[in-house]
Amino acid sequence: MTCRLARELQAKQEEQERALRGNAPKLLALVQDTGRIKTYVEQAISALYNGRKIHIIGELNNVFDSVGKL
Repeated sequence: MTCRLARELQAKQEEQERALRGNAPKLLALVQDTGRIKTYVEQAISALYNGRKIHIIGELNNVFDSVGKL
């Protein structure tokens, strides 16, 4: 019973690891797109305020920081 359960858990873990590896490129693409959108929005807001430099701050920047940890 214990060996069977251990094999099932091992198989489930391997399946989850494959799923994570498969999703990594999609996540990276989403983060890159988000970065481009962030830059676009900063530039658009800047134009509304006579060219003043705008920086969007907050949780969004944590997403960009976490990409390097993948």
